[in-house]
Amino acid sequence: MNRKPDIDRDREAYLATLRSPSREVLKHRLPQWPLYAAVAGSALALAGRPPVTGRLVAAEHAPQMRAARPSRARRKSRPLFASAAAFDSQQSQLAAPAITPGGVVPLWGTVSLIQPGQWISIFGTNLASGTAVWNGDFPLSLGGTRVEIDGRAAYLSFVSPTQINAQAPNDTALGPVPVVVTTATGTATSMVTLAAASPNFDLLTGSM
Repeated sequence: MNRKPDIDRDREAYLATLRSPSREVLKHRLPQWPLYAAVAGSALALAGRPPVTGRLVAAEHAPQMRAARPSRARRKSRPLFASAAAFDSQQSQLAAPAITPGGVVPLWGTVSLIQPGQWISIFGTNLASGTAVWNGDFPLSLGGTRVEIDGRAAYLSFVSPTQINAQAPNDTALGPVPVVVTTATGTATSMVTLAAASPNFDLLTGSM
């Protein structure tokens, strides 16, 4: 049986209801709300029941509700935080030690030329997590920092994020040798010239 004429008639009656100011007509048409909503294509039909109040929702709100759905669907979700691995990698790069070019010098000198057994300074950034001073016990590791010169461990007397004081180990090699600073966040490598002698002077200021 073809119900299209009945549906068309009910739709016209529903549209007339919306234009009618009579509350009696609204109450009479209220039980058929699901059918009218389905015919009109209203999103409110998804609720499966008519409004519990004595008033029908204005029909012009339904298209707005339908238009809101694709708008929300098109929004791209963005992560609030980067992944833990990316964050750790960034932090490691920021905290990795670095030696200033030409920053390996005698303790009281400025030229990158040292000799075995000499006290030296290493300048840079992130060379240690903090400041630490030895107890006169010639440690090979101080404040989590280690230093190797030509592959040999150096004794440390002072470490800080920007400076290390160490004693160059005994070595018979001459010429450029690698200097490696190792911390909990990575390593830094530089070169220094190792010579048989590297004289330097501690210049004091003052009046005689």
